[in-house]
Amino acid sequence: MTVLNRSPAGPTLFYLPASFGFKQLNFDYTPQYLFRIFDKDSSGRNDGTVITSKASITGSQESGRTDLLTLEEQKATELLHVHLNKPCFSGEESGNLKPWASSLLFAIQYTVWRGRVGNRPLFNIQICVVDTTNFPRGQFVQHLWLINSYYTTAKQLGNSAQGFFDSRPEKEDFYNGEYLSQRVVNHKGRSPSDKNSFTLYACATAF
Repeated sequence: MTVLNRSPAGPTLFYLPASFGFKQLNFDYTPQYLFRIFDKDSSGRNDGTVITSKASITGSQESGRTDLLTLEEQKATELLHVHLNKPCFSGEESGNLKPWASSLLFAIQYTVWRGRVGNRPLFNIQICVVDTTNFPRGQFVQHLWLINSYYTTAKQLGNSAQGFFDSRPEKEDFYNGEYLSQRVVNHKGRSPSDKNSFTLYACATAF
């Protein structure tokens, strides 16, 4: 795990440190397929070979390689809050997390919404699909697990962080089966098909 995290081109994996005590992080329940929706305005780098966070490009190498779970709890909670509460068409310089959908239906719905609200044609919006069994354990983690793990710290912080963390576990409307990755996801050759990404426009014309 440490060797992979320190590799210049390698992933930054979620690894549960001993300080988390009784909390369990079971990667066996990670869905086999995850979907990433992006276009030219998405933060970081997003293409047919790699998905990267904005921090991995604009921040220091050390900050990009740092596992969120190893940070001091207040810092980790603040970074998680900033990411989950950010606008859909921009990203913070410190953002080292990338969202993935576990539902193809949600991915399609979000693609249509992004095209309508962002006033952009659907053929410019890509859906990247990956087979998670082709990645090391810890590449992806359920965002709801992170919210529950840092809830106590968010409550201590108060302000908008507490309100945000309160709203997520209790309201089903906010739950979309989201998973998160850190820093870099090299997905070339790890898709269930020859093509790593596709558009709704291409699917429609194919049928």
